[in-house]
Amino acid sequence: MAPANQVNNPAGSQATTTPWRMISQPAGACGECRSTEPGYGCRVRTVDPDAASPHLIGLDLGGTKLAGGVVALDADGRARLVVEERVPTPDSSAALVRALVDLVAHLRSVSPHPPVAVGAGIAGHIGLDGIAVQAANTPMVVGIDLAGPLREASGLPVRIDNDANVVALAAQRQLAPDARALVAVTFGTGIGGGLVLDGALWRGAAGLAGEPGHMVVAADGPLCRCGQRGCWEAVASGTALGEAARRAVADGEAPDLAARWAESGRLDGHSVVAGLRAREADAEAVWQGWTGWVAVGLANLIQLIDPDVIVLGGGVSASGELLASAVTAHLEAMSVAWGHRRIDLRCAPGGPLAGVVGAALIGWEDQAVPERAAADVAAPNPSRQNVTMSSATASAARPPLQP
Repeated sequence: MAPANQVNNPAGSQATTTPWRMISQPAGACGECRSTEPGYGCRVRTVDPDAASPHLIGLDLGGTKLAGGVVALDADGRARLVVEERVPTPDSSAALVRALVDLVAHLRSVSPHPPVAVGAGIAGHIGLDGIAVQAANTPMVVGIDLAGPLREASGLPVRIDNDANVVALAAQRQLAPDARALVAVTFGTGIGGGLVLDGALWRGAAGLAGEPGHMVVAADGPLCRCGQRGCWEAVASGTALGEAARRAVADGEAPDLAARWAESGRLDGHSVVAGLRAREADAEAVWQGWTGWVAVGLANLIQLIDPDVIVLGGGVSASGELLASAVTAHLEAMSVAWGHRRIDLRCAPGGPLAGVVGAALIGWEDQAVPERAAADVAAPNPSRQNVTMSSATASAARPPLQP
């Protein structure tokens, strides 16, 4: 079932004692990190398949890609990514359900040990029952019960939450277990957020807490996909970084980025990170402008929540210290937000794959606290719909995206 470009268990069996390695490997990928994207981090993870640890499936659904993986939970509670796969995000509800079911089946088939639970993080406002009530960048999920078909097809317990919530949980459990107030923000197609307060994921009254992407930071700013102007994600998402680079080229201010665009046929956040690593002045200028907007939104969150830990996730977080240092420098200039606090700001463990690990942990925690999952699933959600894999027209009525 595995595509030809994947590295499979060479022994073809779970009985091998050789550390087992499996990961997506696109053509032309680096032999060490498997990545064709310059400036982005190593995605290889290894784990002994004979380790006596629960194996879990994590799914991370974003606006452009659906990532999934098998996560092994060690005896000390540390999570390790064993298997990773990515596919493009389908553009209809029915196709998405099919893709999720197929991906879970594939991950079960290649897992070193049988997975015991499935967790999924979805971009958007997700209710306590796991149903999206609003999702500007993934509109095909609104009102759709995705957990039901996954439970039916896999026979496993399934938990669905907001994608940034699962990153926040992974960061708190793996990185900062003693944090009193942890804020996680993910920068991808849009911007998501998650809060862990006094060791517990804070979902709010309806499960919709921690969604800073649509707070307005520039009243006269660009139109956001949600219909508002000046949303934080309209100026500071990973998408916005690519848009800023293309504007700089169009204005004749970025010859090096223009050359990258002509050579590769694309110009996005990955391109800017590559330019930064090559010490290109125009990439640095775009980066400074974009990280300034990142800092504006974070300053608002700092004033509101007073966190001791801020974790930056999403695809751009793979730039690591480049991102953390630039954002910190901007925040240090905002004395009211930064001056009297001691805040640990860092990138999410696992980089772009932190959502997969966090989603797996969400699924596992519900095994430990089943009464919470039962109460959440019973919560009413007027947006709820049921979509089966045969519902070919399930998303036809969703509203079009704003330009």
